[in-house]
Amino acid sequence: MATQEKLHKSLEALKNLGKVVHQSPDVTKKKGKNSVLLRNSVEALLRLCDDQESDVRMTSEECLTRIIRAANDGHIGKIQIELHKEIKKNGAARPLRTALWLFSMLAHHIRPHKGKPYVVNMFPSLIKIAERTEESIHETLAISLPKIMKVLGCFSSENEIKVLLKAFLANVSVQSTVIRRTTSSCILSICMNCRKPYTFIMYCLNHLLDLIIPVNESQTNSLILGVLSCIKALTPDLKNSYIHQEYNENYLVTSNSTTEKLLHVYELCLYYLTHKDHNIVNVCLETLNVLLQNCTNDLKAILLSEKGISNCRIYSMQSSSKSNPRSPSQMSAATNITTGEENLFSESELTETVHSDIEKWIDASKLSVMNITFAKTKEKSQSLDKVNMCVTTIDDSHNDCNYENINKIDDNYVSSFKTHSIGDNLDRLSASEKSSEKSLSYSIDDKILNVDNDTQEIDIGEFLDKNIPIIYCVRLITKMFLLAGTPRTCIPDKSIRVSVKSLALSCLSSIFFLYPAGFLIYLDKNYSNSKVTNKKSSSQRVSDVLLFKNHCDPQLRGAVRTLIANFIKAVSILSEGDYEKWISINGLEDESSNCIRQTLISLSTTLKYLAESQKSTSVISLLNILPLLSKNPYWLVKVALCDLVSKIDYITLNYTTDSSEFQNKVLFNILLELLGDSDQRVRTTAANSVVQIIPYLHYEEYQIKEEATTSKVILEKNILMKILVDTKKETNLNKKHFIRNMPFPFNQLLNDGCDRIDFSLSKIMVVLYNTVLTTTSKHLISGCVETLSLLSAAYPCTVYTNAWCTSDFNKSVESPQSKTPDLLSLCISLLRNSVHVYDLQSHINILNLAANLYAGQSLTTLKPVVEVEGSKELWDMFSNSAFCDISEQYTVHIVKLLNVFHHILNETMPIHPQSKAVLPTIPTTSNLSPIKRRKSDLDKKVLLSSGKLDKEEKSEKREGIKFNSVGMFVCSPHYMKIFDVLKSSFTNYKISLESEASKKFLELLNKALHSLSVLMEVGTLNEFSRIAEDILCYLRSTFAVEAPATVQSVQQLLKCLFGTNLTSNISEFVNQNISEGEGLEEHYGFYYNIFQKPYTDISASINSLNNINKYDCDSDSTLMGYLHRKDVKKRPVVLSRSSDKVLANYIRIFEPMVIKSLKQYTVTSDVKVQCRVLQLLNQLVQLRVNYCLLDSEQVFIGFVLKQFEYIEEGQVPLSEYKEVISLMTLILEDTLNPSVFKPFDEIIIMFFQEPPLQEHCVVPFSRWLSKILILLLILTPLKEETLLIKINNLKSEFSPNSIFENVITKADPLNVNNNAETFQKISAELIFIRFIFRVVSLTSRQCLLVIRNEENSFLIEQFSVFLMQCLYIFQSGKFN
Repeated sequence: MATQEKLHKSLEALKNLGKVVHQSPDVTKKKGKNSVLLRNSVEALLRLCDDQESDVRMTSEECLTRIIRAANDGHIGKIQIELHKEIKKNGAARPLRTALWLFSMLAHHIRPHKGKPYVVNMFPSLIKIAERTEESIHETLAISLPKIMKVLGCFSSENEIKVLLKAFLANVSVQSTVIRRTTSSCILSICMNCRKPYTFIMYCLNHLLDLIIPVNESQTNSLILGVLSCIKALTPDLKNSYIHQEYNENYLVTSNSTTEKLLHVYELCLYYLTHKDHNIVNVCLETLNVLLQNCTNDLKAILLSEKGISNCRIYSMQSSSKSNPRSPSQMSAATNITTGEENLFSESELTETVHSDIEKWIDASKLSVMNITFAKTKEKSQSLDKVNMCVTTIDDSHNDCNYENINKIDDNYVSSFKTHSIGDNLDRLSASEKSSEKSLSYSIDDKILNVDNDTQEIDIGEFLDKNIPIIYCVRLITKMFLLAGTPRTCIPDKSIRVSVKSLALSCLSSIFFLYPAGFLIYLDKNYSNSKVTNKKSSSQRVSDVLLFKNHCDPQLRGAVRTLIANFIKAVSILSEGDYEKWISINGLEDESSNCIRQTLISLSTTLKYLAESQKSTSVISLLNILPLLSKNPYWLVKVALCDLVSKIDYITLNYTTDSSEFQNKVLFNILLELLGDSDQRVRTTAANSVVQIIPYLHYEEYQIKEEATTSKVILEKNILMKILVDTKKETNLNKKHFIRNMPFPFNQLLNDGCDRIDFSLSKIMVVLYNTVLTTTSKHLISGCVETLSLLSAAYPCTVYTNAWCTSDFNKSVESPQSKTPDLLSLCISLLRNSVHVYDLQSHINILNLAANLYAGQSLTTLKPVVEVEGSKELWDMFSNSAFCDISEQYTVHIVKLLNVFHHILNETMPIHPQSKAVLPTIPTTSNLSPIKRRKSDLDKKVLLSSGKLDKEEKSEKREGIKFNSVGMFVCSPHYMKIFDVLKSSFTNYKISLESEASKKFLELLNKALHSLSVLMEVGTLNEFSRIAEDILCYLRSTFAVEAPATVQSVQQLLKCLFGTNLTSNISEFVNQNISEGEGLEEHYGFYYNIFQKPYTDISASINSLNNINKYDCDSDSTLMGYLHRKDVKKRPVVLSRSSDKVLANYIRIFEPMVIKSLKQYTVTSDVKVQCRVLQLLNQLVQLRVNYCLLDSEQVFIGFVLKQFEYIEEGQVPLSEYKEVISLMTLILEDTLNPSVFKPFDEIIIMFFQEPPLQEHCVVPFSRWLSKILILLLILTPLKEETLLIKINNLKSEFSPNSIFENVITKADPLNVNNNAETFQKISAELIFIRFIFRVVSLTSRQCLLVIRNEENSFLIEQFSVFLMQCLYIFQSGKFN
């Protein structure tokens, strides 16, 4: 007991370690031993993770999480090193699993320059871990490896990836099912996160196929299961990576090799369908289904070719050698294509080989798949004549079908299927003992194999038939697992498992989507010619699989609905047939919720095509049932119902039904009903469905003259014309940049709204608003608020200002003063008083809705800045007095909420203010006002050391409670309740690294900071000077947990205090809105909307380019005018500074946050944080603040320059590096011109570096061109003489390949003579111009490849900007 007590005390002490780690860097230096303490603590806690007591293990993991949560980025690196040490030990399972999981959760903190060292040290450890046999370790590895590879994959070489893959490929054939499953996941993670996904997926596919090809009986079941499972996991991503493959020079060879390997997989799946082990049969069907769902165009062409497949690929041949594993570089160019030796075999020899192996199958499994006979009963044979006369005969040798005759099938055939079993064979069922689980197989004696007058043959054909190959696949799957061979008879469940039948139906569903004619073929290929051959053949059709629609198992019933849906969708695309007899509403009225859900999912893919077909009225019966399903108790049914109704085009249904009745049922009987559901998942799905449904709603009262056909075509036109006409018609780059830097939804001001959406949105918004006011259900209120929040984000209030007024939509122009912000008032009231905000998700939704509404309402009431100069009233920039009160209430709530977060993050309890009797004891400085006293204290604090600053901050917090009534919340029970809720959520945040555990806490903090940013976009010095210092104090606390939003708030506070926000520039927007609204006319005709308006838009877009030829561009606000202008003002507006001394005092309080942001930029790997820091610095540059003085050692500038290499090497996420590029360009261009530090020499050397060697590799080339664009922008302001002198002095450092092609350089590692000799007789002017044309030449070839392969057009956009920059260089007159 004494030992346990000591251990408990030790663990309690370790819990408090987080507080020590969380202290400021200066305090940490004073401690001196914190790093050692941290290292020893992590090591000790990892050892305790292997303790025998579960409580000790759980507490140890909790302590580790607390330390990680409390640590900043500087300490995170040290923790990662300790975790890596534990991984490298490869010791006990529990500590190893903990270290792996924690390292993966922290992997995104790895900085780029640490990436390669971690690869070198981590990959050998992962290889050793992969060799272990504990299943728990492999499960943890499968969860952790994707996060690790996402960060380290881009730093690894081909050889390192290949060695790592080999380690995991060795586990494919192990006995453990868990290890095989996790191995597939790990292999996929490695391939998808490396630099060449397609290359390594094909490498793994080659290796896997070599393990089981050629097929033989000695292969173990575990090997077959492992290989097929891994192929199943790789196949979907193989198609995606195949589309975006890296090596375009070998496109034809690569395409052929990929198709060849997929044919290997296809044939293997068919081969192993006859295996005794039902697990192998299952994985074969699953793999085949995935292959068919992700079928490439080349593979599809072969499977649907009338020539058939010429040869088999999975059998051993005497003169053919086994394919050898290739290196990734070899494999990327070509894979195993049929060699000359293989072509020596004739087709007959190949067929004989197939027959010999098939005979082995039959002998081994006692089941003939080629020639199975069944007794033909008299009553069954008599029921076929009528069906055979009605159904259109399909010739298997042709790939065409008259789909319009499908309804000629007799009603009895479609609607009155009955399930029958084969009684003669039930007695012959026997359990196979050799299976991994006892599966059932037929034991057929020799008598039944004989053919006589009373029996019939079923010949499904052969794999090498000269026919469409997919037909053999259909017949094989149907005959083996589904149908018995006699019409209207299926194989009983005692013979084939229900799970196998479900997979078989899924495969057929995928096949019928590719080849719908396969649904109508006969099971026996000889039946159509039976009269000629006088042979009795089976007359059963594949379409008899519809028998399973009445099966007792709901899984099979649902699978049949999916099959029908895919068939109807495929046929609807191919023709305009009549399929009303095939639309089954029974699935929606099924007693099983699972079947209903599958039916709804299948309808979501077909209802659109049915509604637009010739017999569109046939969907009315389905529509009438849908509203009733909202009462289904199963939540997944409700979710599927919401997904279905959100994808329906109600304009089309209005045309079909000639009314809006169904639309109203969907809105009121389905979606509004489900918004009040007790399940949060259902409410969220219903809310998202309302958002998606808005553009497709149709209201006849919107415009009586406009027909549904016109509305439908307008909807399609807007989708197609979006890429041709830029809706953001603003050409002033300064204004675009100014608006882009504003918080959402202000940054959407340039977007054009749609009157139709505005009208539909107003209808929905009014319904939801009235529901919130009248209902007493907390679930319905929560659902409506969540819907309004999502709507305000999807349809910005700054764009659709008419709809977001609580009054109904009115076409008449309404004055801003008459618009009352009732919905906004409701939100503010809920935030300040309602119990709904005690639920974090509801609080998030209300806060988000309030911020968006406030932004939209502020635009309608803001006055030009001239009218409010010298005003002392708070929020006097608004013309509506009620809105002024709302603004103050909203601000008070946000400040109090941030103060709550401030106390929680610092783990301090709010203190009640001292009584008034204590006030006379205040020192003589009490005669100063609170604001002046804070300014006086601020001046002292800036001059003090950082250690003394912390003490001052603590005393400041206590004093702030005395005098600051804005952020104080301790006296309010409402905010104290919010404090308790958030404190509990923060506790969960500290003890868990899972994103779900901290999602709501961080999201609420993010919304609070965003709301503050919105308020500061319209606020001024008058409103925020009183609380600026308190806000910065709160932001210093939130920086550690929500850095991007915190830095944005700091930037917004700068804009607010220095008059560079929206309020200071509102006159430009007011004048623009007036000028744009004067000439509007409303036309609703078909011709105008479809022809005249698009033509006008395109003409205006083309004519806007006419200003490019202007040389005098002082009045030109286009991009060319922006580049032509010699003295470009980078600031969005001219600063209006009434009191520079006051503002100078305020700029000093930002210094700690700016320094903290600069340091964070250099230690973090979060691209979002770096973007926000760059935006903050851009704002400082616009305010003429030389922040380079804060970076005296030039650490920040050096790090930014180093990032060019990271971008070029692809070590920054592709989805986000474009923003980093633009911001770095802006910062460097601004700071290198007033700054003393001008690293032009380094920039010029980087400019003339060698281009990528692989000319046909688009991604590295695109990164290289991005670097050229940035550097060219930075060098452009230099004078010609200065630039040429620098080029002449530095040309010995340039790469010869930068201006020459096919240069053969001498061996000169130290670059003593090589470059100097190359550039010795070349002038600086010629070097520069040759480099420009070298870039043009290389990029032109890449752009042609991009266009030919239909790849991303980002490279073309880059090239366009580069040519425009070159045009400026030649036309500006600065360069002769």
